[in-house]
Amino acid sequence: MVRKKMIYKIIKYGIILIVWIVVLKLAFHDFKPEYLISWNAFSNWWIDTYAGLFKMILSIILGITLIWGIGWLLWKWLRAFFIFIFRHNPES
Repeated sequence: MVRKKMIYKIIKYGIILIVWIVVLKLAFHDFKPEYLISWNAFSNWWIDTYAGLFKMILSIILGITLIWGIGWLLWKWLRAFFIFIFRHNPES
């Protein structure tokens, strides 16, 4: 019989894997930092360079944090759901 902790681990690492696939797909496929921060605030090329780098890093951090937070919430909800099912099973 499969233990409950093993089921939790499979779900947890499955969610983490899916989150990282989504993060990498978003980061490397048509990634545009201007979705989060406007590009029109700077005029000099050297300011554009550093501002662009800063905006790209900030966008990646915000994106990873957002997806990590969604994954964490999904993990908590699924864990609570499975605890409810296993503890309130009328067959046992």
